[in-house]
Amino acid sequence: MSVIGVDHVQLAMPAGGEAQARAFYGEVLGLPELPKPAELAQRGGCWFETPAVKIHLGVDSDFHAATKAHPGLLVDDLQAIGARCREMGYEILPGGGAIDGFERLFVKDPFGNRLELLQRSAASAHQARGIVSRRSRYPFDDTVSRLIGAIQSRGATLFSVVDHAGEAARVGLIMPPTKLLIFGSPKAGTPLMLAAPSVAIDLPLKLLVWEQGDGSAWMAFNEPQFLAERHGLAREQAAALSVVDALTAALAA
Repeated sequence: MSVIGVDHVQLAMPAGGEAQARAFYGEVLGLPELPKPAELAQRGGCWFETPAVKIHLGVDSDFHAATKAHPGLLVDDLQAIGARCREMGYEILPGGGAIDGFERLFVKDPFGNRLELLQRSAASAHQARGIVSRRSRYPFDDTVSRLIGAIQSRGATLFSVVDHAGEAARVGLIMPPTKLLIFGSPKAGTPLMLAAPSVAIDLPLKLLVWEQGDGSAWMAFNEPQFLAERHGLAREQAAALSVVDALTAALAA
């Protein structure tokens, strides 16, 4: 037998702090409040729950803030929540930053309890089997321009630039700047398609560029060796697909 999961996290709070708890956990962190069971409601405190997260704040008559032990909460927009915390006067603690594929910050709740807020880093969040993601050291527009120039300087054909954000705007939707560069060389690609016709599904080559919420530009492409294995190409044939690797490496931060 063994522990199979975590049902909820219990944090302490002083008596009479329910309004402060709702302002922070409900309004800042966006957690909906769940009414406490009738037999527990008279004790005070608040419960905040989603299907994935349960945080229960209970009144402690001898309250002392937890300044070391803390829950680690995954968030979907660390930058925005951090800015909201600062705007509303909640103390951001030292010790945040990147670790093991996550960006994180530490903040005190209204009662001084330490919380860790984490978001998967862009590289980690966009990493999937067969996809390589790299951060550019240049802004979005500059990254796109430099990639197009590098493609053309290599004698490849730029078949299309798909402006996903522009197309979204045409139908009244908003998304961050996102463009897909489609390019290739018949001289390099034709032998691959003759060897494995199915590789035409993934040719011409594609290179995605998008802008993160923090203003950084990212590039992503199909890993050459993954494409070779997918279509049964010999290892040496994968070299013809590696141009996109070199293009992005030249701009990577």
